[in-house]
Amino acid sequence: MLRNYLTVAYRNLVRYKVYSAINITGLAIGIAFCILTFLYIHHEWTYDAFHKNADQIYRVYTEFRGPDNKFYRTPTVPTALRNELVQTATDVDQAVRLVAGRGDDPGDQEIQITYGDQIFKLPFLIVDPEFLDMFSFSLRSGDSEIALKHPQSVVLSAETAKKIFGDENPIGNQLTLRSLWSHERADFTVTGVADPIPDNSSIQFEMLLPYQHLWFFLRREADDWNLFSRCSTYVQLSENTKSTDIEPAMLAIVKAHMLRPEISADNLHLRLQPLTNLHHRIDLIDSTYRNMKAPRDPMNGYGLICLSLLVLVMASINFVNLAVGRLVTRTKEVGIRKVVGAVRPQLIRQFLSESVLLSLVAVVLGLSLAELVLPFFNKFMHQNLSFDNIFTWPTFVFLIALVAVVGLLIGSYPAFMISGFNPVRILTGRFKLSHRNLFGRGLVFGQFAVSSALITCTLIMVYQLQFVKEKDLGFSKEFVIDINTDSLHDFSGQHDLLKNYYLQHHKVVGGTTVGRPLLGWQSRYEGTGEQGQSLWVSRFYVDYDFVKTLEMKVLSGRDFNSNANDQAQGNILVNEELVKQMGWDDPIGQTITFEGRGVRVLRESKGVTRVIGVVQDFYLMPLQQNVQPAMLLLSPIGNSRNFLVRIKPGDVAETLKYLETGWKEIAPAGEPFYFTFVDEDIENYYRDFLSWSRIVGYATILAVFIACLGAFGLTALAVARRTKEIGIRKIMGASVLNIVSLLSREFVMLVIVASLCAWPLTYLIMIWWLQSFAYRIGLTAGVFALGGLLTLLVVIGTVSLQAVKAAKMNPVEALRYE
Repeated sequence: MLRNYLTVAYRNLVRYKVYSAINITGLAIGIAFCILTFLYIHHEWTYDAFHKNADQIYRVYTEFRGPDNKFYRTPTVPTALRNELVQTATDVDQAVRLVAGRGDDPGDQEIQITYGDQIFKLPFLIVDPEFLDMFSFSLRSGDSEIALKHPQSVVLSAETAKKIFGDENPIGNQLTLRSLWSHERADFTVTGVADPIPDNSSIQFEMLLPYQHLWFFLRREADDWNLFSRCSTYVQLSENTKSTDIEPAMLAIVKAHMLRPEISADNLHLRLQPLTNLHHRIDLIDSTYRNMKAPRDPMNGYGLICLSLLVLVMASINFVNLAVGRLVTRTKEVGIRKVVGAVRPQLIRQFLSESVLLSLVAVVLGLSLAELVLPFFNKFMHQNLSFDNIFTWPTFVFLIALVAVVGLLIGSYPAFMISGFNPVRILTGRFKLSHRNLFGRGLVFGQFAVSSALITCTLIMVYQLQFVKEKDLGFSKEFVIDINTDSLHDFSGQHDLLKNYYLQHHKVVGGTTVGRPLLGWQSRYEGTGEQGQSLWVSRFYVDYDFVKTLEMKVLSGRDFNSNANDQAQGNILVNEELVKQMGWDDPIGQTITFEGRGVRVLRESKGVTRVIGVVQDFYLMPLQQNVQPAMLLLSPIGNSRNFLVRIKPGDVAETLKYLETGWKEIAPAGEPFYFTFVDEDIENYYRDFLSWSRIVGYATILAVFIACLGAFGLTALAVARRTKEIGIRKIMGASVLNIVSLLSREFVMLVIVASLCAWPLTYLIMIWWLQSFAYRIGLTAGVFALGGLLTLLVVIGTVSLQAVKAAKMNPVEALRYE
């Protein structure tokens, strides 16, 4: 019986080639999208799950209340916390510290390595000896139990070992490492080479260094209660221990060691974050360490699931509608089968077998299509997904379920509908299939509503990203190069040499030093105005040419002047937001006082700064955040780590070559020339938003294409059903336009009503999405009308292809046998 079902299913598949092609194409596209989504979701949701004790490992993070009364979170904890937890918290089996550098610059996170006459600069991770015990990073060479126990040991990744040693065995070889702080050198022995690190690991490393030498590498105390230590601490809890069980111990540690007169126990907390949750927590203020994978918003995954299911459902709707539309051609077959003894369950199985077979073919084609587009998917999703391991049990189960669920769902309605027909009415010619088919119209209505909503969402995303791109940032970002100069020995003298060298080139317009990379998180300190107003202020360390180089606008007062002794007097420039929050009517001459850590940084001015000018608000953070109160102050000697160069447009490659030549002449030997373009860095802020808008855009194209396939097929069925009517109308004088209007009228009304019904939900979704931006466009009726109009034009264009063909048909052919 099954063989008979499959034989008939195959014959129908081949017999109705056009409808089979429409169904298989749509389903294959939807299934390919679902397969890509499954690969992405499986990769994202299994982050860090490969560690043996992943469920027992947590990262400690700090939660503190700022002067603005908001809570902030950071994975940075004091270096002394690890030992205190091990000694006082009985439920902590072991704890490990990770230190990835002293700042966000590449130069802050890379160490110079010498092997023979070769010099390398590589990222590093300073860890406790128990690192390889806690985390399941296997070694291809060396013994993981003792690899990090010796204070002069170093463990390399497989790629790094290949880069340094080639085909030579690295174990036992010595590397000379240079301190990031003092430029002293020390020899370390390679004791292990790690296997390739899984791509879905939050922790990535090229080189592991012993924590015992933290002072040598970074001039940082190994056991200090300074909160701003850039140290992450991971703990492994005892089996069956909950994270809440050690909260009392952490509270006791906070009270004993971390409180200050200005910080109460209510304002500072230590929390635990599960290791498997690291990749999905985007609310933690984290640095741009290259040894840590940036977290991703889990909403991206949920959104991708919704989009792929929408596309698949739209393809399934095509199958249902076309199957119902073709029922009239199979009524005689059903009648004969019933007369010869077929019962309803057998007929249902017959039609379900056809839909499952079609689903199976679509899955096979979908797999091929998914593999074909995977490189493009990886590119705009910034992933490294692969088909190498696709036939694992989870994937196999997913594919089988996909075939079964899709086949059964799309075949159920037509199967139950046709199996219930009366054979007597069919065979005596008294059976007529209702042309109203409200259920089918409802499905088409849903297709058009989804298409209109997706087109509108895509338009809004494009407009928002264009708005972000064109917004005045308070400075000129084009042709500005940010050069990392952290490795210069004599900061003051060598920066001056570099600046003078660069300014000699006719393409260099200006140059200025800054305390850290121009873009990104800046140091924030609590400042107090003359009337006792308190707020957090972002502080930017600059030189006298900063405002001029970035072409910033001074709205009142004056710019820095090298002849005015501004640095010694603590003179500063502030932005409009700071003036606003301080409530100053006349900001010039006002003072801001900094206490504690702020005084140490502003030692020359004893923590008291005086405003000499106000600049336009400038945006150095993503526009998802409101502009912060900010001040510009002249950098103390030795505090500049970056150099900004503005160049003229044209022949950028030649200018970069000149800049690199100057770097090699002035910087220490072997120091790489690190640079970025500021405008490209700003674009990278919105990389995920751009990727998501592209995903929605591509999903829109697929959804609209599938909806058009369905409209094309339904129009073809309508033409076949109304051939006689069309012929009579043409004989009576109907024009091509009249026939096209006749066949298109129903689709036009469906698109208009569907668009109107889709707008409220689309509005709510896009309002939610736009909340991610502090600065955003407004939603007007125009963009929704444009989305509906584009949907209408695409659908009408598709329907017209069949309608025009029918309208031009010779009416004699239609009425020959009447």
